[in-house]
Amino acid sequence: MSSLYSETLDLLEVTRVPIQQVADDCHVSPRWLYRLMRHDYKDPGVNRIQRIHDYLLKVGQEAEQDSVSEEGEDDDDPSQEAA
Repeated sequence: MSSLYSETLDLLEVTRVPIQQVADDCHVSPRWLYRLMRHDYKDPGVNRIQRIHDYLLKVGQEAEQDSVSEEGEDDDDPSQEAA
């Protein structure tokens, strides 16, 4: 079983969301996130890690849902055409 900390680091490595956006949305500085990813902190704080973890899971799930709904769209459907 992985820890919240290691799972959060894994999510940070694979996210397509820019670090600046993650930082802004999670109320931390980009510098803090980069230092976290370099393992510079012995105790980064569970509240920050939980907030980042939850955010990354949420945006990952939203991206998955978007890609699934795009796959189901019919390119020949006239209702999908821009006005």
